[in-house]
Amino acid sequence: MSLVTAPRALGVRVKHLDLVKLSDAQALLVLVLEGNLVRQQALNLTSPTDQTVLSAIAVGLNAVVVGLNAAGMSRLPESVGVHSALEHDLLTQIVAFMTVCDAQQDTLILHDGVRNLLHQPEFGDVELLQQVIEVVEEERMLAALISAADLDHGIQIMIGRESGMAELSRCSLVLTTYRAGAERRGTIGVLGSTRMAYAQVGPRVRYVAQRVGRAVGRALS
Repeated sequence: MSLVTAPRALGVRVKHLDLVKLSDAQALLVLVLEGNLVRQQALNLTSPTDQTVLSAIAVGLNAVVVGLNAAGMSRLPESVGVHSALEHDLLTQIVAFMTVCDAQQDTLILHDGVRNLLHQPEFGDVELLQQVIEVVEEERMLAALISAADLDHGIQIMIGRESGMAELSRCSLVLTTYRAGAERRGTIGVLGSTRMAYAQVGPRVRYVAQRVGRAVGRALS
């Protein structure tokens, strides 16, 4: 059975941010990301800070973080000034929050070929087939597995329990990354029995991923 995810941005990027005082111990981060996505998060303050200082820090950060993702923000040089320590601490918390936002991007998974599983003897076990179909159709667990896998270094093969999912303990996954331009990537792969011909499936998955990446990249350009 073939699997493919929709292309995802490689790191959400900042359009604007604001800091609003909630209490002496916390400030509210209002983060506007590319695509006009708005996210909010409470940040801890190391010392009581008034709104004037928070607004000044927000202005300073907006001057340097617009257009950056979490990785880019983490490489910013430390600022100097009266409130540099507070600004550094808030920036560290903002980077951590953006990393979480990256991980929570929706992963849309398309699949085809469920009927092909019926031709494999392992899937003559109706209970096993039902478990596999539930994992694929429910998507959330499979999306989490794909998101957690390191797919940007060629082909990744997970045999049986290597996937960490009991429902797929008698299955194998062959996955790789396709890139749609410089800023987006997705995953393409095959799910089947552990008797899969890996030497043949791996190169085919890589070839299809290259073709898909070029086609999607052209469509998005």
